[in-house]
Parts: sequence; C-alpha cells; structure tokens
Amino acid sequence: MKKKIILGITNTKDCGVTLVIDGRIAASVNEERFNREKGYQGFPIKSLDWIMKNYNLKPKNIDFIGCGAWLGQDIDFTLSKILDETLSFSDIRTKSCYNKIFTRINISIERDSFFKKQFFDGVKKYGFEKSKVILCDHHYAHAITAWFPSPYKNGYVLCADGRGDGKSISLWKADRKNGLKLVDFCSELLSPGFFFGSITNILGFTPDKHEGKITGLSASGKHSSAYKILKDCYYFDNKKKKLVSRFDRGFAPFLRDNSKILEKKLKKFSKENISYAVQKITEENLSEFLSNHIGKLNKKINLCLSGGVMANVKLNYELSKLKFVKDVFVFPSMGDGGVAAGGAFNVLEKKFKKKSVKLNDVYLGPSFNDSDITNTIKKKKCKFIKLKENELIRKTSELIYKGKIIGWFQGRMEYGPRALGARSILASPEHENINLKLNKRLKRSEFMPFAPVTIEKLAKKCFKNSEINSKTSEFMTILYECKELMREKCPAVVHIDNTARPQIVKNKKLLIYKLIEKFYKTSGIPCIINTSFNNHEEPIVCSPSDAINCLTKKNIDFLVINNFIVTK
Repeated sequence: MKKKIILGITNTKDCGVTLVIDGRIAASVNEERFNREKGYQGFPIKSLDWIMKNYNLKPKNIDFIGCGAWLGQDIDFTLSKILDETLSFSDIRTKSCYNKIFTRINISIERDSFFKKQFFDGVKKYGFEKSKVILCDHHYAHAITAWFPSPYKNGYVLCADGRGDGKSISLWKADRKNGLKLVDFCSELLSPGFFFGSITNILGFTPDKHEGKITGLSASGKHSSAYKILKDCYYFDNKKKKLVSRFDRGFAPFLRDNSKILEKKLKKFSKENISYAVQKITEENLSEFLSNHIGKLNKKINLCLSGGVMANVKLNYELSKLKFVKDVFVFPSMGDGGVAAGGAFNVLEKKFKKKSVKLNDVYLGPSFNDSDITNTIKKKKCKFIKLKENELIRKTSELIYKGKIIGWFQGRMEYGPRALGARSILASPEHENINLKLNKRLKRSEFMPFAPVTIEKLAKKCFKNSEINSKTSEFMTILYECKELMREKCPAVVHIDNTARPQIVKNKKLLIYKLIEKFYKTSGIPCIINTSFNNHEEPIVCSPSDAINCLTKKNIDFLVINNFIVTK
C-alpha cells in the first residue's frame, strides 16, 4: 500500500521543512542548521535536499506540500478588523497615525507578495507540481502546531507573534472532534512582537534575535515611570475590552523602527528597568486579552501556546498561573521555524481528516554514524578515544564534576530553538561563577542563568509543582519555581526570581538521561547545565565538523560524540 507523504515547506524567517509519512512526523529541520546562517529566510534548499536524500524521495513521491504562510489578508475579514481597530479609537488617532497604519499595511502586503513568489519559484525549480501546494493562514499554522501534538482532548490555543497574514494575536477554541475554531484575533497594528522588538532595538540589541536578553534583564529591573511611558503606548482598554496601540505616543509599528519619540522618553532609565516594563506590559496585555474571553467561562482550561512571542518563557509561566488555566503546552518550535510543520498538519487535517499527531520527542534531524565521525576527527587532526557506553557515561560525568565544559553530540539533531540533549553544551551547575566562565568562553552576553536539564524522578526534588505542564517541560519552554535543593546545589541555574527553565527528560533510553542519573549518584547534584552547542551568534551545530569547530575554537574542553571523547 502506497504511503501518504506530505512535505511542509516554508520560506519564512528560520525557514525549514517537515516530512510527514502516514500521519507520523518523520523529520523536521531548519535551513540555518545546514547553511550556518542564523534565522535564515529563503527557500530551504539544503533542508529539502537532506530530507529527500535521507528518505530516498523524488518530487513525484510527494502527495501534498503544505505551507504555513502567504495565504494573504482577507479583505472582508482581516482588513475589516484593522479598520475596526482604527475607528474604535478614532478620537486618539492623528493624521500621522493614519499614515503609519496605511504604510504598515502596504509594506506587509508587498513583502508577503515577494516571499509568496519566492516560495512558488522554489517549488517549481525543485520539480514539485504547483497543484500539490496547499497554503495555510499563518496564525492557523501556529495554532495547529500547538493543538495537534498537545496531550489534551479539548482546550484553547493562544498565538502571538510579530505578524502573519495580517494577524498578530489569535485565540482559538479546540477539541478533537471539531478541530480549531477562531474566537478572536488582533491585527498586526496591535502586535506584541513589534512592541517587544522595538524595545529590543532601542536598548541596542537585534530584534527577532535578542528578545531573550530583554527577558533576562527584566528580572534585575524594578517598577519605574518607564512602565507608565510604555503602558501609555500599548495597553488593554478595560471599558472597550480591546487592546490599543498608540502610534502617537511612540508605539513603533515597524519591528526595526527605532522610535525616536520613545527612545527620547526612555533615555534616563536603565536597561533593566525598561526591560522590566516591557516584559510586565506584555504579560499583562496578553493575560487581559485571554481573561476577557476565558475568565468569564467559570471553568479551568487547557491552554496551548505558539507564535514567536511564546519563546518568552517568563510570559508562558505567567499565563500558566492564571486562575482559569489548568495545564499548558507550548509547541517546541513556537516561532516561524515551526510553521512548516503547521503547513503539513493543515494538509493532514484537510485532506486526510486527521485531528492529531504524536510528538514523543523532537529528535527529528540528521544523525551520523561512527565512520562519518572518525573521518571528520582524523581530517581535523584531533585526538580521540572510543569507549563502551557505561564507561563513556562514567568518564563524562567525572569530567563535568571536575568543572570541564562538554560538547555533547548524540543521535538525531533536535528540532526547534532549544538544545535538548542531542546538541548541547553541558557543565556543572554547582558554582555560580560558571555562568561568567561559560559566557566568556562562548563570547555570549546573557542576562539569564543557563538552563538545567534533569530527569523526571529528580524533578520533584528540584521544582515546585513539576508535574504541572509536564509535556511542555520536556522541551524547555516554561519556568518552574525552584526548591531549596536547587538553590543549595545548583545556584548557577537559578534565576534572581528563584525560577529556572528546565528540560525534564523522561525517556530512560536516552544517553542524556543515563548521564544525569550517573552524575546525581556520584555528586548529589540533581541536574546539569544545558545550553546551546554553538559558536557565538551561530546556529546550533548540526554535523561532526560543526562540533569539532567549537572544540578547536576552545569553546569546550571535550567533545563527547557518539561513543567517542575528542580533544584538540
């Protein structure tokens, strides 16, 4: 019987490809890992090449191609919402505001038209039939990624990003019988992604890349009048039950627009206090938007999250604490890197009547055999030893306890923005100064402590209520409050607000599980630092060559790759 084969392809930011065979996610990768250009946007040729070659596929073998973008703004729907948002607050709009609104819409339409053409040109050039392509609303693609692999029978999905097909926030009701039904949405004029990105820019960082630094800085900030300045720009109007954006007060409608009005107003405030304000306002606005729809239901709900804004783990944590939220699931590739999967899931639903997919893990990228590895090691003229599994675990545990920094490269590369024990840098969390040491070695300027990785049976010792949001905790996308053991034994991974962003490993067959178990038995330390395995401002490593480059640049002390320990 012929297999049903779907490709999800996008040329959005962090473009990539997802392969679904007979309703199962077989592979999912992003172009940046292959071409080494972080957040790359374009047609994902190398990702496609790897998938087609690895699974012995030809264009004629593909039944459908799903794309989670470029459907376009619906004049009777999305543009009417923009008009409603504009006219609802006409009393505070100026001529300059209207000009910015029209400019914003036109630029969005022009950019989307360019990338839509680029997408179809790429499809044609690769040899696929255009008739096999099914486009999907961008926010629906985000929503379906969060809903399809979630562990719930029913719930709600909240998506938030910069923009996509005219939207920036959307709320969906979901159940397995009826799928997703749109409850409400906000246009890109009310974009939380644009809001956060404009402050990222004003503070001297790169929008769409360094928002995590703002979240980290926010924990060291405090309430100041910077909050009022920013709140006047972007807030939830409790009388009209709507979000409001005030372009006249400095809300930047363009992600890279360094708002001179806002920059001037914020000049006297510290980066920490500005970060505190933008983080707090983002949490409040999305909480109030959600509460306005869900709070009145008088019941507890399961909440699924997706969209680039949901990379903000502090925001996810605050949403999880809302009184009407029972449990939270965050899609592990929540940003535009995940909408190739959204396009594929949409095809599964529309053409094959599927209502869910299994996501046991996200180890969905390339792996390398011993021959590949030894050839690369010899070519790079490195020293190495090969050990049996038990000895490899014992030796690696010992090296970590001695303060060594380990590049950990095992099995298939993980999908999404988080290192999850397949391409990770590991270190002991015992000493707070390890953060300074690691940041110096990796040439990073991080303001959050590194994340811990632990195993399920130890998580109960480490975190309060670790059993809540248990599926999403496998993917390092939410915070937990730390217990005393963490503050005592693992100070390097505990944030100033006594939270940590853990990966909780459940699969006992994984080598990272066995390593954590051994490390705890020998040291009494219940977790290990887990940070992205990459050179500064580069994507996470994909190949043995990428990993050895990190070793030769002295970012790590040892490389543990398959059953080999490699030194320079």
